[in-house]
Amino acid sequence: EHSIKVDGAISNQCTQFVKLGLKSRSSKNVCVVVALHLKAKPGFETTQEKQGSDILDVLKNRFGETPAIICGDFNAEPIEKVYELFTKSALNLKSAYRTAGGSEPEFTTWKIRPGAEVRHTIDYIWYSSDSFTLRGVSELPKTGEEIGPERLPSYAYPSDHLALCCDLSFAK
Repeated sequence: EHSIKVDGAISNQCTQFVKLGLKSRSSKNVCVVVALHLKAKPGFETTQEKQGSDILDVLKNRFGETPAIICGDFNAEPIEKVYELFTKSALNLKSAYRTAGGSEPEFTTWKIRPGAEVRHTIDYIWYSSDSFTLRGVSELPKTGEEIGPERLPSYAYPSDHLALCCDLSFAK
């Protein structure tokens, strides 16, 4: 577990880093899986960028060249700086859904708020593209009718975020 730091101070968000050794008859592969939840609410874009930078620094400094899978609720749209930070990282990260479909999903959360419905793409799976081959991603609903009239959470999708899933294999 790693407490995310922003300007040297520990924030109330935490990130889990797990180093996995995957053994088979033909290989002994190792990777780091990171589960995160970045700061929410409009106005915290700079905080999210600093949190993302801290996570990338931990990966680089603590795990070096170990391939990584980073997933979770970034609370940031693809146009925001923390997303750009991951796309331009020296770790050669790629977004699974963008790689599979040419763009991110139209939404990963869809809620009814007082006076409006809000749809956002704020959840991602990033992977070290030098070390993994993307074999596929789970299909996500594309319309409100598929989700249900109350949007998320719903009977068919019991979280306020859609579950993202991808199939990765070691490239080597």
